[in-house]
Amino acid sequence: MPETHPHIAASILPCGLTVSAVQRPESPTLAAALVYGVGRRSESKAELGLTHLCEHLAFGGQNAALVEEILTEGGAVNGEVGFETTHYAISCHRDLTDSALACLAGMVCPEAVDATALAAEAKICGHELRAGAGDAAEGFGSLTKEQLRVLGAVNWRANVRAEVRRFGRLTPAVVERYRREHFAPQRASLALAGPQPRGELIERFASTLASRPLEDATPLLAGRTELPTAPVGRVMVQGGAYARIDVWWIAPELAIADRLAADIAACALSGGPKSGLFGALRTEAAMAYHVDAAPWDSNEDSGVRSVAIVPARDVLRAVEVVLSQADALRSGPTEDSLERIKRRLIRQVERCFEWPGYAANWLAYEHLRPELTRLPIAQDYIAGLLAMTLGEVNARLAVLLAPDRRYAFVMGGVPITKRRALRKRILAGGGRS
Repeated sequence: MPETHPHIAASILPCGLTVSAVQRPESPTLAAALVYGVGRRSESKAELGLTHLCEHLAFGGQNAALVEEILTEGGAVNGEVGFETTHYAISCHRDLTDSALACLAGMVCPEAVDATALAAEAKICGHELRAGAGDAAEGFGSLTKEQLRVLGAVNWRANVRAEVRRFGRLTPAVVERYRREHFAPQRASLALAGPQPRGELIERFASTLASRPLEDATPLLAGRTELPTAPVGRVMVQGGAYARIDVWWIAPELAIADRLAADIAACALSGGPKSGLFGALRTEAAMAYHVDAAPWDSNEDSGVRSVAIVPARDVLRAVEVVLSQADALRSGPTEDSLERIKRRLIRQVERCFEWPGYAANWLAYEHLRPELTRLPIAQDYIAGLLAMTLGEVNARLAVLLAPDRRYAFVMGGVPITKRRALRKRILAGGGRS
């Protein structure tokens, strides 16, 4: 069994599933994260809602009793469908390890779909979609078509109606075919974190999985959707007291050093109450209502994203502040500020890995795309961060935050009289808006 780190064991099972484990002897909790590289963006128009339905079905059949046992004993079981991934999480006491592993094996190798169970879960999914339509209207209703395309939510109103109608016409054969193609083990990553030795955890899961039948399936590899390279200059103009400013810096893929630089950039941009974008915007007539910045690395894009919500009357000045802060950061932080940023990032990573649930999530997502260079463990991340010099950080930020990598938009509460000036400012320097 190959080892990626002294504290981690990793293995690719014969079915193609990547399994990694980390030992946390001081914790009585077993945590598991199972992540598939399939989400709403993977669905064609004819497949709307099938990912959501398959996520529900994973908890049925024999797994229903196992889930009930885990929940009754104070554990937690959850499933979630995102734009690019489907994520299952289990957290329970170590005494329930066998039940948790059996439940995970049932998710990887599910039972055949029963028509009665399919109808029941389809009805539940339909209720969830109708209940969430109000929240979706509040969130998606303020986005432009281009923004919805980036988020994978184009025509979301029609999609909700189409999903609800489709649930009533689905057959077990249709669901089985979709599940075999998109939820194949080759497209998944499982991570386990618990008090047991890491090798033992993987061996116990492999033994449990071997007792279940597994059909052959050919995974469909999702393609990359490229963002537009030419400026489109769209600004959402509508009423409202607040405006939201989003600025993304897009990088096709991030190597280790680029990813560390992205973390440093996001940390510097977000800052605290008196620093970063928040401090800069609060200085400007206390106009910041909410500010956040974070790196991201998805199936399609990588880079840095910043978000600021400000009163609509201050949107022009706020855009100036946001973009000027990013432009200033392109010159790189100072030696002192870089050390402060490193300390802050190290504290975040150390806290993240103290809890088995976070450790399992970290590992599952890290190994979901093994073809990319990743940072699989906290110690490696910290060592890489400490090794980055000021000159290297500055050089990488100058490239990562370049204007031609920028994709920006403003939505909500933008007065019509400010639209042209706002568009010109966003497009300044060849950025994408």
